[in-house]
Amino acid sequence: MNGSLSSGSAESAPHAVEEMLGVPGLEAMLEALPHPVALLNEAGILLHANKALWELFGEGAAAMVGASLIELSPNPRHREQLRHELAETQPSPVTAQFTVADGQQRWIRFDWFRHRCATGIGACLVDVTEQCELQRVKQRYRAIIDNTPEAVALLGRDQRWLDQNRAQLELLKATGVDDADESGPQRFYQAIDDADKAGVIRAVNNAYHGRSSRMQYAVRSVRDDESLVLDVIMVPVFIEGELESVFSLSRNITREHRLQRELRESEERFRSLFEHARDAVLLFDEDQKIVAANPAAAELFACCPGERTVAELLDPGEQALPGWWQELQQEGVCRGQLWALQPDGGRTPVEFSAAAFIGWEGRSAYSISLRDISERLESERRLRESEQYFRTLFEMNPYAVVLTDPKGLIVATNRAHVQLSGYETEELKGRYLPEVTKPSDWKTAVDKLAEAATREAEVHRLWTRKKAASGAVSMRCPHRWSSMVMALGWW
Repeated sequence: MNGSLSSGSAESAPHAVEEMLGVPGLEAMLEALPHPVALLNEAGILLHANKALWELFGEGAAAMVGASLIELSPNPRHREQLRHELAETQPSPVTAQFTVADGQQRWIRFDWFRHRCATGIGACLVDVTEQCELQRVKQRYRAIIDNTPEAVALLGRDQRWLDQNRAQLELLKATGVDDADESGPQRFYQAIDDADKAGVIRAVNNAYHGRSSRMQYAVRSVRDDESLVLDVIMVPVFIEGELESVFSLSRNITREHRLQRELRESEERFRSLFEHARDAVLLFDEDQKIVAANPAAAELFACCPGERTVAELLDPGEQALPGWWQELQQEGVCRGQLWALQPDGGRTPVEFSAAAFIGWEGRSAYSISLRDISERLESERRLRESEQYFRTLFEMNPYAVVLTDPKGLIVATNRAHVQLSGYETEELKGRYLPEVTKPSDWKTAVDKLAEAATREAEVHRLWTRKKAASGAVSMRCPHRWSSMVMALGWW
């Protein structure tokens, strides 16, 4: 099947084809061409095709004669381009998609030509699918590289840049390097901190000797005083077994580096507080397993707390064991008093404060701070005993004793005073001592109370009134005692 009009002519344009093929040897020449060739009129109707075109489009190609070859393209935009070029006096090559014999989509380039005797136009169809696919792949990966947030560069064997993406160009600008300058790589190297240059040289040499390498280094920035910290991967690129270039990918980790430094400093500060805290501190998980303990905890429990659980170290005494633990889990905070258990069976009273927080791997964690309060409790016990002792002396004193504040407001009286004056203590509370003093001695009582508030007063006699009785009682004037004033009286 040769595809000539004699085997399937287009009745609409026989004279044009006869004129085109009337040139001696033209038809034979078209059949001998290895590329598909089509003869079209200005409307895109297929007038003649050689054998290579039928082989390209398959068995159904015979029906194409007399039909529009343009309409065989499934892409509307491509069809419009073909129509536009057919209307031009000097048409330009057009690449369009077509469905060929094997059902695949192929990219076909139309290279137009005109014969000096022809009234139509010829087209040599060239399958450029591989070239188009390579170009599309190149464009696809070019778009990926250009939109990659990391700085990407390709260095040749002479250590000059062959290609760079937008992020790499921004990085160069930040270091004051012009990417168009042939000495750009050397100037970029000069911007690297002196302490990191030796490591960079080793990494570059490794890459040019076929070994991938990774490094981190700081480079001076012209935009601010802070250096940029880069995480760089260098990979050798081989083509047909020979080193062609070196691929470099740089990630700006300045922010992460600063955060890590701040985190380390913060960790060191809190670890120092943890280690040197006077209170015992334990960190434990949801199973009450201790994961960290400071030296004060080891001293309090006389052992290494990490070898035991919190439940084994603490005794709530009369409080139920789950009480503080349940409160901590439900409320997130808890405080109170417990007993720290010693390996020898002894117990130490402790005051504790516990809190929950989000710890390692996002799991719940807990901290508890314990303070030995045995000395404080002993001091409180002695204070209570002393208070009871002096209260007994106060109550059993044969002298009538009145305690007032510096302004003379009565705070307490003992039994002897009740018997002496006839006033019960509750009756006198809230009243001033001058109020129960003989009117003629009021001024003296007020003056001596003021004097007693600043220093020990001398003995003075005052006259006080007895409740529901005649006569008077002489009072010894006040004596300063702490923030109170004590007055002693007798018959």
